[in-house]
Amino acid sequence: MGVGELILLGLFLFVLIKVIKGKKMTLGKWLIIGLLLVIFFPGLAFLLTLIGIALGVAGAFAFILLMVLVACLAMLFS
Repeated sequence: MGVGELILLGLFLFVLIKVIKGKKMTLGKWLIIGLLLVIFFPGLAFLLTLIGIALGVAGAFAFILLMVLVACLAMLFS
């Protein structure tokens, strides 16, 4: 990872903690988090999806859907 990616990841995690703190995670929030991850950190999103599937996290399904959607959009516009 380059320095810019590390800074973006730090900012992303900071915002993520602020959003999650004390609030119930809904499907909409998982989708937003998944979309941001897929856009900025596709490798990390894939890894988190695999971890989520292994742990049985419901949000992993949203990550998978978003990864498929973004991949389809990327193919359409490339």
